[in-house]
Amino acid sequence: APVPNVTSLQTITGQCSATVTAPTATDNCAGVITGTTSDPVSYTTQGNYTITWTYDDGNGNTTTQTQTVIVNDNTP
Repeated sequence: APVPNVTSLQTITGQCSATVTAPTATDNCAGVITGTTSDPVSYTTQGNYTITWTYDDGNGNTTTQTQTVIVNDNTP
């Protein structure tokens, strides 16, 4: 099964918006795998969001990982 390259994904924060870059994982057979998600990767509305990333090696093995996104306009 794919192993995420980072054990815990960094929380992404932004004042007015936030955009997330897909993380990667490594698999013995498939090599480097870029995470995919059905969640948005760009946010413009204030709030806390969770993205679920899936790494699929193409051989029926998947691993998932979550990442938090926080948009909080707290600057006057």
